[in-house]
Amino acid sequence: MISVFIKFLIGMWYAMLFNDSDKEEMVELTEDAKKHYQKEAVPRSEYNNYPTKAVAIIVYGKDKSQFWLQQRPMKGRKPGYWEIVAGSKSIEHKDAEQAAKEEIKEELFDYDKTQIPEKINLEHLGYLYKDTENPQRIDVYIYESGRTSFPGSDEVKQGKFVPETEINNLPDNIQLTDCTKHVLTKLDLIESRNDSFEDISEGGLETV
Repeated sequence: MISVFIKFLIGMWYAMLFNDSDKEEMVELTEDAKKHYQKEAVPRSEYNNYPTKAVAIIVYGKDKSQFWLQQRPMKGRKPGYWEIVAGSKSIEHKDAEQAAKEEIKEELFDYDKTQIPEKINLEHLGYLYKDTENPQRIDVYIYESGRTSFPGSDEVKQGKFVPETEINNLPDNIQLTDCTKHVLTKLDLIESRNDSFEDISEGGLETV
């Protein structure tokens, strides 16, 4: 009888120990952080130990009144949406400007690295904050490329230079990512199309 009771207690303890409802939620890391830390995801309580540096870059062309918009692939996050150059990098040994330059190289020149300029000069406009559970600072830059096109990459389905005067009259089938809408709105390049970026703090672009 005693042995049965002991087995019962052991069974209850085992069930409590391995109950799925008690397992902590896992949070997926950015692609760059996965490569750097060799991990796909981490417990939510540890997520802030794997910080990322978020950047957004407005890329102007040879005609400085036109800036680059690119369409995301039809898979992954925001499939088919259009955006300015943007992304997140592990901040291990990297600052925001370095992260921005790497995004430009990866998204615009990956198909032909021989075309990467010897110098990529960026102008830092300021930053925005995403007010989410894991707040994220987004540093915003301008890159005057002097180009009419780019080689491209697997991260971009297609891209084109858009005149600033036409940005508010884009076809309805061109959907902009929230980050892109918010950055362009803050710079008075577009009128806000909706309230879909409530997660980003109110106010103008902050400067450092």
